[in-house]
Amino acid sequence: MPLQVFDLIGVAVFATGGGRVRVARIPWPTLDVADALGLAMFSVTGTRIAEAAGMPAIACVLLGTVTGAAGGVVRDVLTAQVPAVLREGRLYASATIAGMVVVAALRLAALRWELTLPDFELRESGTHRIPE
Repeated sequence: MPLQVFDLIGVAVFATGGGRVRVARIPWPTLDVADALGLAMFSVTGTRIAEAAGMPAIACVLLGTVTGAAGGVVRDVLTAQVPAVLREGRLYASATIAGMVVVAALRLAALRWELTLPDFELRESGTHRIPE
């Protein structure tokens, strides 16, 4: 099979849509990272839109999952691949749900126990310090 050449911008768009892009059947680890970040970004975006529309919590989770996975499905179909969400043994849509559970648990813990990060002060002279 001859090496296939893809447009760099097109590959970047496909990579952030979810799933996996392969060229000459060699997986690209960098694109896998972009894929994971894109899946997270689109899932959170879909969830936030559903939340802003006043949807119930379970609907927000489901719509966020579908939003995250759908970009990968479209990309995989256009590149003649089996969609990653359908591949055996792959954590894909379930990773989105697990990620949302972790974010929700962390946020609820922060609210319950008033968890905060350290403050950061910037002085006028341009120096900074982290308060003790």
